[in-house]
Amino acid sequence: MKLYLKLFLVLFIAEMMISMFAVYLSQGVYIKFFNIIGSLTITVLSLPISFIDRSYPFYAPLPFYQAIFLVMANVAVHAGIAVFILKNTKKTSSK
Repeated sequence: MKLYLKLFLVLFIAEMMISMFAVYLSQGVYIKFFNIIGSLTITVLSLPISFIDRSYPFYAPLPFYQAIFLVMANVAVHAGIAVFILKNTKKTSSK
């Protein structure tokens, strides 16, 4: 559980910073290459939640608390996948 919480916190901070930078690249800069990179980054970061609706979690027209909940749910899924991968690689490497 400690590993999950640490990964959740690290991923939450990293994904918020990366998503803000990606939004800046996709909307603030008019160079097409950076626009594509920013859009792809946002698409990859929002993958589990974006299966429900394409605008989730970053572009959803929701109140602030619901948008934060969607981002936290998305990060929780990412942290769960990361813990699963880390635990399975530790098991296979110790055999």
